[in-house]
Amino acid sequence: MQQNNFHDYKVLRIGEGAMDVRTHIVPATIDIPSSGVGEPGVPPFAPAFINAMFAATGKRIRNLPLGDQLSA
Repeated sequence: MQQNNFHDYKVLRIGEGAMDVRTHIVPATIDIPSSGVGEPGVPPFAPAFINAMFAATGKRIRNLPLGDQLSA
């Protein structure tokens, strides 16, 4: 199959994906430098950051993106 642009690319649906997905976190060694584990750390970043901003400023942020909410 060949696409000429992203608008006609057939996106894989959840039912068409792999049924067995395995994640392996490789420990760092001299030959393999340490690095992140990728996306698992991304979803909790926004709420953790917003809670830290509340702890620092006392102002509760309820909408993202932040924009000018901190300066008001």
